[in-house]
Parts: sequence; structure tokens; C-alpha cells
Amino acid sequence: MLTRLAARVVWIVLVSSAAFCAGAGEGEAPKLSVSAIGLRVVRANPLKEKVVWPAGTTVSLIVSSTTGDLLHFDAVDSTITKFVDDKGTDLQARPKDVTAEQIALKGFGHAPIVDKDVKTCAIEVNAPSLPVKGASQIQLQGTIAMYCATQKKETFLPNLPIKNGTKIAGPNKLELEIVEMNEAQRDLGRDAMCFVLRSERELDDVAEIKFYRPDGSEVKATRTSTSTLSIQGAVKVDWSYTLAERVDVGNVKLYTWSDIEKRRVKFDVTIDLGL
Repeated sequence: MLTRLAARVVWIVLVSSAAFCAGAGEGEAPKLSVSAIGLRVVRANPLKEKVVWPAGTTVSLIVSSTTGDLLHFDAVDSTITKFVDDKGTDLQARPKDVTAEQIALKGFGHAPIVDKDVKTCAIEVNAPSLPVKGASQIQLQGTIAMYCATQKKETFLPNLPIKNGTKIAGPNKLELEIVEMNEAQRDLGRDAMCFVLRSERELDDVAEIKFYRPDGSEVKATRTSTSTLSIQGAVKVDWSYTLAERVDVGNVKLYTWSDIEKRRVKFDVTIDLGL
């Protein structure tokens, strides 16, 4: 059963984590808020169709920043302190005949989405139980931790060969390697080129990468996809790029965040159930 949402934010308190404030710079510290934008209540599916959502209750939240950019959500440092209906039902409690899939989805969702404007982040909160009959509201409380930043640092790297094996070095031991250089698809233009920038560490501190011709004019570049693979502590991050035209040797500008900090926002949202 999918219900319609009428939501109101009761109160929001911002708490800064001093242990992660790595120099705020001159920019104003990010101000965060949380609101509920969606609710999904799903009863057990007797057909056990994999295309149907697992049974349970899910609330969709939006974290917004009025100043500063949102980099990523820290699920490990985020908590859910209360997830109940107005009849007192603990939606985080394990119901009878709970499936492994329901238990695995309990808590914050595994796929938060930071919007392209880097000012909003969508996060789902899941619980395995359902509101009881007659319930009219759901209350969700907790703390969300986000990495944020306001200031960028530019690193200029001149005369780099745009070919497989080229290393692009930046601050904080940043190293990217050009790999998988291929001709672009025909519909992208005969002179376009595609490649992957690969790193063996997370790239949360990288804000943007721009490419330039030797004469200093910018080449249109599009980051088409991002993938991260982590196995037993080893990390591989791939950023796929398409350049609008071939550049054999060019200049690169790296923009990295210089004031990354973790900020926490406490939230308490009440969600009205309705059809």
C-alpha cells in the first residue's frame, strides 16, 4: 500500500562537530535543515515478487544547505532515535516472519543522492514494521551527519599529455591516472574523446576538474559516470569523462575543497498518514 504524505517539520537543531571542522575559511559555515518529502508503507507481498518493495515503512528525507555545498552523507555517524506511529508502535522492532531483506534495509538507505546543485541530499529511512490500524501519524527523530564545504582551492597543471598512463597530481596526496582512453561514440562528434580518471582513494575532496587547450581556452568536458569499488580496504574510484574535441596535450585545473567539515543536524519530523 502506498500512502500519500502530508508532512511538517517540528523542529530542527544544528550541531557542529568540532572534531571534524578542518578550517572553515572565510566562507559562512553550512546551515542544514531536514524535511520529509515522502512516505512508503508496504505490506508483506504474498507473491514475493522481487520488483515490489520489501515490506515495511520508509520515509524519504531531504537535507538542504543554504550556505556551503553538500559532499556526502555519513551513515556510520548518523542515528535514528525514534521511529514510531501515534499509537506507540515501534516501527524499528522486528515483526513476526521478518525476512532477511527487511532486516538488511533497516536504518538509513544505502543509496543517498546528492543533487547536481550540491545543495540538497535525498536520504531514505527504513523500518521493518508497519503502522497499526487506526494510526494517523508517524514520528521520526534522529541525527544526520553530512560532509560539507564552502571554499575551493585551484591547482593548475600545464602541458599534460591526454593519454593513457598520464598521472594528474593534486593536494593531499591526490593522484589520478588517465586510463581506458577510447574514441567517443559517433553521435558525440568525430573529434570527441572519452577516458576514465582513476584514483586509489576516495575523491570527496575533489570539487571539479576542467580541461584547457594549450592556448588557454577551455574544452567542454562532461563527467558521464562515477563508480567506486571497495574490497577489503582497497578502493578504486573511476570518473568517466567525455571531451568535446581531441586534445593531445592540454592544461588541467583541479578544484579541491579546502575546508571540508562534518556537520550534524538533529531532526524531528511528524508525518500525517492519509489516502
